Amino acid sequence: MKKDDEKASDIGTNPFLSGINPDVPHDNDIAPGSGDSGDFIEVVNRLSQSAIETLQSESLPCLPSNYRLYFEKFLQKEPANVREKIRTIMRMQSDLENRALVFEKSVGESLRIIKQVLNCMSVVYQNFIIAQNVVKQYSKDMEQADNKLTLRNVMDFFIRDMNKVTKITSKQLDQIRDLYAKTDKNLKQISQNSVYDLSLDVYNRSYFTAVLQKEQQLCMEFNHSSILIYTTLSQAVTREVGQDSPVFAILLKTMAKFLQKHVQTSDFIAYMGDGIFGILLKYSDMLEAQELCVSLYQAAQITDVFVGDMNLQLDITTSIAKIMHERSIEESMSACLSTLKIALEEKQHCKIYQQDSIDGDSQHH
Repeated sequence: MKKDDEKASDIGTNPFLSGINPDVPHDNDIAPGSGDSGDFIEVVNRLSQSAIETLQSESLPCLPSNYRLYFEKFLQKEPANVREKIRTIMRMQSDLENRALVFEKSVGESLRIIKQVLNCMSVVYQNFIIAQNVVKQYSKDMEQADNKLTLRNVMDFFIRDMNKVTKITSKQLDQIRDLYAKTDKNLKQISQNSVYDLSLDVYNRSYFTAVLQKEQQLCMEFNHSSILIYTTLSQAVTREVGQDSPVFAILLKTMAKFLQKHVQTSDFIAYMGDGIFGILLKYSDMLEAQELCVSLYQAAQITDVFVGDMNLQLDITTSIAKIMHERSIEESMSACLSTLKIALEEKQHCKIYQQDSIDGDSQHH
């Protein structure tokens, strides 16, 4: 399958569809499904071909947004069981958009609650100003009191007024406490739904793991192969700068940008922690993964990073493991990590997990 690096957009924002009748001419319609699910791949291929042929006949560019519009239009004519199966797969592949929607709603709700908190804080502040003025006024009255009876009357009025302010403020503080609890809950939801490592602008480990698990299901469904790659700075570079130094953090940011430049946008890049990046190569085999690792290493060799007086080379080490239905994603991740550690110790530029090696060749120097 071809890799697309463009995101589907809404039909209303697609300039190519302006003035186009969304109804497909009858002579281009595909025949309705027979009611039997049949060969799933065959159905998808038939729908894809019909969508592409219709786009060509309408003189529309075969962009993902246009293609998806007609694909889903044809899909609607298939039997219910076929529609549901295909849409389930499509939902798995568009999970990022769904998570982004949940994330945006959580952020919006948190901002709304924070605004309420700020409004409450403003009122409480005003109440404290009033209380402060009350104290000042009654202090003057007590200084001017010429006998105990007058002083007692002043104190009684002071206590009465302060009780009123305290009662009102206590209710507002209870409201702030409740709003704080709601905000805390929403912030936790935002954290759970976040997909990026904000400091490096790549996916985070938790989301990447979820992507790998869904990719494993897709590999089983479509019978294709995908590859997991781990990459990190060589031990020589890490020792030179120190893993806890600010220079190491700069190198990680440089490496994140480097990977984004050299890895296709249809693939996934994530920061796994401890200076290690993960890459998911979708619809790829071992040879393609090896070719990518070689090209990454060669590109890194001519990438210099200048930090103060230091001129560092972006020397990297990579490891490769298959996404397989015979083992869990956790096992594949563990295999890739252990292979990366061996590659670092043996000073190899790229190493394949031994059980996934091609013709017994588990390494590429």
